[in-house]
Amino acid sequence: MESPPFAPLATPATHCIAVPPPEWTPRDTRQAHALFLFMGLCYYFPFCILVQPVDYWRLLFPSFNVNFRISFAYYIANVLVIFALLVVGARQSYKTRIMGGFSVQLGFLLLLPTSYYILSTEIQHEAMVLTTAAIVAIAAAVAGSSLFALASMFPSGCMENVQLGIGLSIFITTAYRCISKAVFSTDETVAASMVYFYTGALTMATGVMSYFLLLRLPQSAAVHATPQTHKVLQPTMLSKIAFNGSLVVLVNLSTMLVWPGLLTDIPSFNVPIFNTSGWFPLILMGWDALFDALGRYSARFQLCFTRHNVWALVFARCLCIPVFICIARDVCFTHDIVTYLVVAAFSWSHGYAGALTVVFVSDCVDENERSGAGMFSSFFVNFGLVTGASLSFVLAKILHL
Repeated sequence: MESPPFAPLATPATHCIAVPPPEWTPRDTRQAHALFLFMGLCYYFPFCILVQPVDYWRLLFPSFNVNFRISFAYYIANVLVIFALLVVGARQSYKTRIMGGFSVQLGFLLLLPTSYYILSTEIQHEAMVLTTAAIVAIAAAVAGSSLFALASMFPSGCMENVQLGIGLSIFITTAYRCISKAVFSTDETVAASMVYFYTGALTMATGVMSYFLLLRLPQSAAVHATPQTHKVLQPTMLSKIAFNGSLVVLVNLSTMLVWPGLLTDIPSFNVPIFNTSGWFPLILMGWDALFDALGRYSARFQLCFTRHNVWALVFARCLCIPVFICIARDVCFTHDIVTYLVVAAFSWSHGYAGALTVVFVSDCVDENERSGAGMFSSFFVNFGLVTGASLSFVLAKILHL
């Protein structure tokens, strides 16, 4: 019996071969480090923009220091949203969260200075400032939780560069404020502040651009495609990171007891003209930002510190807090040199210990848990900040600042 003339030919079975993601080259790694640095800068940039123009806030709110209220509103909103993200757990949508969060922050940085020409009363201005603080805080929580999680999945050094970017955001906003104040005369505070805010908004746009460039890296697609649907709030993970997470909380809590409210209330004891001109708070903020950035840069050198003994540095820096209170109350240590030395030590240790403790949290977990640990790091940072901001608000009432 003959075979049919058009009998189908037997075909070999085909197999799907998984293509491994491209290897990280030194050039791509350096580019990823730079992009995460810019995104870290823009993550914290809106809050820094809000607390820096001390002279402008004193013009709008002459009877109280609004920085205490800005800090309180920002961190309360921020930590509540991050906690909700941790409890609910959801599929990580890095692009939606990071791009959406940065875009909302950019929009409100443009809206806030414009509102000066629309609103008229002190209550209206305060409502606008605190509303802006709360909304950019929510946006930062959404973007930041994904940013920390994403950085933990990229090559070593990306998380450290996010931390360095946060430190640079403080330094850059201080530089913007000092330059804008120096260019305009002393009676042009509003004009100087408008230039400051709009320049800050333009800088914020680099965060959006940086994320777009990150998506173009050959290895980025594989990282973004990794499934990240999980319930983050897991007892097993918490038990691994609880100790180092508590150190992250303490570092940021102790800092917020001093910065920015108490720091901006310290007078110059040796150059009184700095007080009348409004320059001394800006000088101290710049000095603080410089050493904070240096501390974060130094964190790449872990020296003798490990996740087991970094607690000693965290507790040691808390000794500076009573000194700050004495200086602000004009009780003792009333010399500008003492002020500069204490601010330098406190700020450097915040940058250094703050960066190290966050990195050590990720070192406590397995590779497949790093994304969740990254989200927890964001929560620990902001829980410490909101607790410190709340206590500083109480401290301001007690000290009548």
